[in-house]
Amino acid sequence: MDIRSLGEKRGKALNPLDIFKSMAKEKELDLLKLSNFSCDGAVAMMGVKHGMATLLVLELISLIIIYCHAHRFALSAQDVIKLVQFFILRKSEGQLLQLHHYFAKSPLHAAQLASIHTKDMTEQKKLVDPQKIRWLSCSQSVDTSIIELPSIWKCLKKISEENFEVMVEGLLNVTTKFSFISSLFILKPVLFQLKFLSEIFQEGNLCYDQIKPNLSKFRKGMEKIKEEKISSQILRENWTRYKTFLEQHSEGLGELDEKKMSEMEELSCKQVDATLKAVEKRFQDNYIMSRFKIFDNIAVPEKIDDNSEYGDSDLNILNKKFWKLSGKKSCEEAEVEILKEWKDFRQQLNDNFIGCTTRDVQRRLIRSQIFLQNPMLRMFVQVALTVPMSSSWPERGFSQMNKIKTDLRCKLTEKKLSFLMNIKINGPIQLSGDDAKAIAAIWIKKKERKNVNYRQKQQLINKDSQLKVPDYLHDSFQFQQF
Repeated sequence: MDIRSLGEKRGKALNPLDIFKSMAKEKELDLLKLSNFSCDGAVAMMGVKHGMATLLVLELISLIIIYCHAHRFALSAQDVIKLVQFFILRKSEGQLLQLHHYFAKSPLHAAQLASIHTKDMTEQKKLVDPQKIRWLSCSQSVDTSIIELPSIWKCLKKISEENFEVMVEGLLNVTTKFSFISSLFILKPVLFQLKFLSEIFQEGNLCYDQIKPNLSKFRKGMEKIKEEKISSQILRENWTRYKTFLEQHSEGLGELDEKKMSEMEELSCKQVDATLKAVEKRFQDNYIMSRFKIFDNIAVPEKIDDNSEYGDSDLNILNKKFWKLSGKKSCEEAEVEILKEWKDFRQQLNDNFIGCTTRDVQRRLIRSQIFLQNPMLRMFVQVALTVPMSSSWPERGFSQMNKIKTDLRCKLTEKKLSFLMNIKINGPIQLSGDDAKAIAAIWIKKKERKNVNYRQKQQLINKDSQLKVPDYLHDSFQFQQF
C-alpha cells in the first residue's frame, strides 16, 4: 500500500492519473498487464468522461473497473427514479425526507410523536433518513414510514389544532394523499428485493460464478411482484389501519378507488421493468467475469471428448476482452492458442481436481509446474484470481482512516499511515512466538515509553531472559507484502 499526497494540483483527473503512472513506473509495473482497477468514486460509477478511471480505460482496453456492489444497487435505484415517468415516486421520496426532518430535528416534535404512541399503547419505530446515496436507509425509511403513518397523522393533526403551523398543514395534506401512500407501497417490495440481493453479494465467500444465478433469482423475485400484484396487495392489507383517520380528514379516501389501484399496479409494473434493466446495465462487467465458471469442476460434464464444445464460447468472450495481456499479435492468434490449451486441459477437471473448489483449481494452475505448458490458460487464471468481487472490502478499511488519523495524530507521515492502513485492512501478519518476543524486546529497549516505567522495563528485559534483543531477525521473519 502506498498513500501519497496529490500535491498542489489536488484531485483533478489528470493529476491522480499521472501520479498513478509514476508509481507504477517506480515499482517497475507494466500497466499493459493491468487487468482490473478497484475504485470508490462516484465519477467512475456514473460514467463521467473526465474522471481518472474513465481516462485509464480509454488507454487500456482490457481494463475492468470494479466498484462496490452496494453502490451498483444504489445507482440502479437512482437511474430508475430519475426517469420522467416515475416523477411521482421521486416527489414522494422528497416528501418522506421532509417528514423525517420535521421530527428528527426537533426534540419537541419527537416527544409529541412519542406521546401519541404512549396514549395508543403502540410500539414506536424510529424514522430513518431516506438518503438517496444509501438506498438501504431509503428502504428502511419506507418500511418504518408505512408502519408509523397513522401515528404521524395523529401527531400532525394535534400540533395543527394546538398551534397552527403552515409546515404541519402542508405535511398533513401531502402525506394523506393517495399518490404519496401508494408510492411507498410501490417502492417497498422493489427495495426489499434489492436489499436481499445486496446482502447475498456482501457475503465473504461470494464467487464470480455465483453472480449470474443470484441475478436470475433476483429477476424471478421482481417478476413475482408484477404477477402477484404485491404492491397493491400490501396496500389493501394495511388500508384498515389508515381508513379511520382518512375518513375524517380527507373526503373520498375512506374507501379504495379501483381505478387508482389499477393505475398504481401499472406504475409498479413499469418500475419493476425499469429496475431490472438498470441492474442489468450496472452489472455488465460481471457478464464477462462470470465466464470463469468453466473452472468449476462441478459444472463440467462427466464425459468430454474431442468434439465437446464445453467452455469454448466462454473462452472466446474472455479472449476478446483480455487477449492483449497475453502479448499475442492478434485476437485470432490468441484464440487459437487458448482453445488448443483448453482442449488438452478440460478433461483433467474430472480426473485430477475432484472435490476442489473453483479457487483451488485456479491456484493449482498457477502454482504447479505441470501447467507451465499452458501459458494462455494461466494468464486467464491470473486475471480471475486478481479481480476482486467488489470494492466493499477495502472501503470498510478506508472508512477507518479517520479513527487512525485523528486530530491529535494529524502529523502522521504518509509512510506510517500506509503501514497502519495496511494492518487495518489486511490484519496483522502471522508471527511465531520468537519473532513476537524479539519485536517486543526491541520496542521496550528502544526508548522510555509512557506506558512502561523504568522498573517494569527492567523486569520485562531481565525476566528469565525471555526477551533478548537479537543482532538480526532470521530470514524466516519478513514483513508480509500486500
